[in-house]
Amino acid sequence: MEAFPISYINADNTSTQGNSLLKNSDNYNVDLKYEIFPTSKEMLAFGVFGKYIDNPIERTFIANATSGTVTTFLNSDNATLYGAEVEFLLGLNRISDKLEHFSFGLNASLMSTKVNVAKTYESQDEDGVVTIKNSIETHQTRSLQGASDWLVNSDLKYEFNLGKDWTNTMSLVYGVFGKRIYAVGTNGQDNTYELPVSQLDFVWGSKISDHFDVKFTADNLLNPARQLEFGNNGTVKVDEPSLLANSYKKGVGFSVKVGYTF
Repeated sequence: MEAFPISYINADNTSTQGNSLLKNSDNYNVDLKYEIFPTSKEMLAFGVFGKYIDNPIERTFIANATSGTVTTFLNSDNATLYGAEVEFLLGLNRISDKLEHFSFGLNASLMSTKVNVAKTYESQDEDGVVTIKNSIETHQTRSLQGASDWLVNSDLKYEFNLGKDWTNTMSLVYGVFGKRIYAVGTNGQDNTYELPVSQLDFVWGSKISDHFDVKFTADNLLNPARQLEFGNNGTVKVDEPSLLANSYKKGVGFSVKVGYTF
């Protein structure tokens, strides 16, 4: 959809326009991980990683004469990422035998990203004529759009049986990420940032037999406000008492899935 050359209206009445001149990204990854398995159900891992992206695709805003501000996408020149992560899965029977059916897992990452912006880019008008223009991005180097400097995911799991072949797993899953660029700033305006959001989900998976399984999910139980904030480090300043650009709640979602394995 990022490259499809149409404009469409989102459910919140905002507009998105594809960019047919986008180039596919090439990703080069390297990672080194050390893993320990104390038991068949436990794990401890440490890792470092790096990535180089040629022509990363990133979200930005542009002005449109008919529909105001429109979300679209652009290629930057290149991006480099590196970081470290730790992950573990621990059986809580190590604390007490009464907790033998419980386990706790956690994954945490720290990451640094840097994007280099090309000085020129290709632009296409309504007649399909392509011209070379100077970059409209405000910052020639910055963090990668959509990437947080840190993130944490964890889960608390309870496993039990209701019969010989009826196994169940109940999980509380929590995740939070650091402040990140939501849309790249252009024409002197700073980037728009997505503020940290904590999400808590409940998942109950039940394998009724060799063939049938059921999963119940309650998403986003905390239902926090999801907020976008204008940065103010561009050449065009935001002259408002608040930098809050948008605030909304997604609501709590419920779903049930039934599966059959042949």
